[in-house]
Amino acid sequence: MDEATEKAIRRLGNRFPFMGGLIRKRAAETLAGTGESHAVKPLITCLEDKNRKVAKAAWYALLNLSGPAMDHLCALWAEKRDKRLEAILLHAGYIASRPLELRYLTCLKQNRLDVPSKADSRGIESLLKLSKDGDVTISQNAEKVILSLTNQEGINRFCALWAEKRDKRLEAILLHAGYIASRPLELRSLTAFKTGKRLRENIPEQVTQSCLLDKDRDVVFAAVDYAMDTAGKTAEALWAFALEHPEGLVVRVLHEKGWRPQEASERAIFYFLAGDQEAYHDIDFEQAYLRYWYESGGSGLKEAIASRIRKSGDTRLLAVFRTERGARKGSVTEKEAALQAEILMKNRDYGGLFTLLPFCSYELGEKVIRYLEDAGWQNPDPHGRELQERLEGILSGKKEKGLPPSFAMAIYEDFRPMFMGDKRPPSTDTGLKEWLEDGDFRKRSAALITLAEKGSPLLKDAANKACGDAYWQVRMAAAACEMLRPGTLSPANRAMLEDDHCLWVAALLKMPKSRRLAELGPAGLEELREMPSGRLSDPDHRPEVPDDFFEILKGLVPTGEREYLLTLGEFLGTDIVVSHETAYEAGATDVEIEMED
Repeated sequence: MDEATEKAIRRLGNRFPFMGGLIRKRAAETLAGTGESHAVKPLITCLEDKNRKVAKAAWYALLNLSGPAMDHLCALWAEKRDKRLEAILLHAGYIASRPLELRYLTCLKQNRLDVPSKADSRGIESLLKLSKDGDVTISQNAEKVILSLTNQEGINRFCALWAEKRDKRLEAILLHAGYIASRPLELRSLTAFKTGKRLRENIPEQVTQSCLLDKDRDVVFAAVDYAMDTAGKTAEALWAFALEHPEGLVVRVLHEKGWRPQEASERAIFYFLAGDQEAYHDIDFEQAYLRYWYESGGSGLKEAIASRIRKSGDTRLLAVFRTERGARKGSVTEKEAALQAEILMKNRDYGGLFTLLPFCSYELGEKVIRYLEDAGWQNPDPHGRELQERLEGILSGKKEKGLPPSFAMAIYEDFRPMFMGDKRPPSTDTGLKEWLEDGDFRKRSAALITLAEKGSPLLKDAANKACGDAYWQVRMAAAACEMLRPGTLSPANRAMLEDDHCLWVAALLKMPKSRRLAELGPAGLEELREMPSGRLSDPDHRPEVPDDFFEILKGLVPTGEREYLLTLGEFLGTDIVVSHETAYEAGATDVEIEMED
């Protein structure tokens, strides 16, 4: 800042009784055309001067700013949206030179759309933000500009944002403006398919397949057209592709086009995946074809079938999981059992839920029993009702919301004394934060466990940081936090602790799964009766042989889970079958449990 400008800015505040007004007026006149940003605020203050000549001179000076001073006035207006500053901005025709968003803002306010319409990749986000501005002139002009971009780099960036976000508003703009990206080829193909425009160049098969797997129906429809009309793919080839990727939309598009497979079993799975349930049930009213595809298909097809069954909520389709050629399926996975429970609950099929218990883990079985109890349902069969009452008794203790599975909780309760030692952690997060930094590893582990039990917002950062602690007790406490509050550790830190050189640390993250009656068999039930239940014995230090701890874990069954499984076994046995007559009937009616005497 030169000396004259600095002197003029200082004189704007002159308050001499007789000459002050004249001094301020001449100072304001001196600052006309200034580029010094420090002059802007004092000049704005002078607009309120009681001496009208001073205010007029300040107004004139503010209308003739340049460089940084002009940018500063634009920034003040953008921040405050002051009506006086707006009047100066419009009267002077100011357009900020930087930053970019402020430049576009002032252009839109001045109705100068030629500048922002040339926006490159750096300006698109700013224009989208400005299209939501509270000033109607700005927002409407921003919308006009976004619909008439002239710089291909800006268009490419807009297309990339749509492809990333799949926002409905961005989609409407893309379709209205007909934008097509110039690069990369994947984005160019995607936008061409979305806007319904044909490309002159050939599209590589890998790119076409990527578009066939897109979640947008318009893109997939256009990609199928391209594959059949230009790339020479047959409908049969696309159907084979759809079977390999059953969660995609290709099968639905083929169905819309009126194509269908000739072979009956393929036609059944085709209609099923396409969502045409009426056509599917006409072919596969016994679910024999769907059962075949579920049993013989890969993991992707299994997931797709299960997903559609879940969405349909149709209990008839549960026969896919529950019967096989006139007999009970040898194994129903935990996922399948959980899916069946979800659908049966949705349909209030209480009897079907009860017959599902032999295939449920302890946690799922507990959920089912509590659901039946809350619904007020009682098993109409006296033997079944007695079993229901026994199970309700076992689960009668209130379960605190948010606690981990029974096995993890039993292990945690055993180890808590080791983590806490003789320490009494502070009750506040501030105090616990200090303990986390303490040199005593017992304080650090006790603080971690206390944070986990409280569900403190500090837990995540603290537990993840503790994964690198030099003391195995602290790392083990971090593993216990993950066990108590699943999702606390990042995937990378969890993986690191699972491979920790101290096997006690690793073991806490490798808990055995809950057992299920359907997997036990007579020998399993007998073994379960002989297993120890409840707690481990005071683990004050590491075992002499590290593998011992794994063996202890494998042989431990929490008391509640053990009683639950033994009660189920006592009433139901382990021979679970269905009659030949009901094997192909749907839903809960295809399940008959034989009670042992």
